[in-house]
Amino acid sequence: VNEKIINLIETYTGDKILLTGGATLKHDMGANETYFPYHRHTGVDLTNRKNRPYGCGVLFYLHDTEKGAFCYSLGSHKLSLEENDEALMDKHPNLEELKNNLKRINGKAGDIIIFDENGFHGPEQPTKTPRTVILANYQLAKYINNKTRHAFPVVMSDLKNLTSTQLRCMGFGTGSNIGYEDLHFRKFDDSKNYKKIKKVIENKMFLSLMGHKIKNKIKSIIK
Repeated sequence: VNEKIINLIETYTGDKILLTGGATLKHDMGANETYFPYHRHTGVDLTNRKNRPYGCGVLFYLHDTEKGAFCYSLGSHKLSLEENDEALMDKHPNLEELKNNLKRINGKAGDIIIFDENGFHGPEQPTKTPRTVILANYQLAKYINNKTRHAFPVVMSDLKNLTSTQLRCMGFGTGSNIGYEDLHFRKFDDSKNYKKIKKVIENKMFLSLMGHKIKNKIKSIIK
């Protein structure tokens, strides 16, 4: 809730915003697979959305980042939603144009990227390079019933130095549209395939780790 970021996004969107879901620490493992397709937020979950822009995403690089960095299809936030509300880029009729305009945003540790969430975006994939970032999302308060999208935890003692603008942007006292436990990525372990998927990931990580150890052992023997 840095006030410079709040002011910039509110100037861009033209109205008051709320931090819709707190901040999320996201670590992409560099699994050399495409697991999170390029997409856009079409606003179908908003209330009485009448115009754009209606929200911005914020991405904070925690280390120097090139391969696997955030990508954005420049100009895609201007595409008509009424004619085609497709949220996935690879299913959009203008796919080739969108791909040609897709740019990787390299950055240094501490760099902040602010983007219109209506444009197609996502991490570069596939890549073997891991990436760790902090993600946040802000939307116009009037389109989300003047409540945060879902509840998020806050350390009470950390609120003491926040300004009224920062507290307002956090949704202090507003309530939320979705309960804390009802957020989709907090319910993943309730799905029927969770244990199977978890086991596959753990086995793949174990085999990868053992492979590195064996390679290093061979190198040490050769030396």
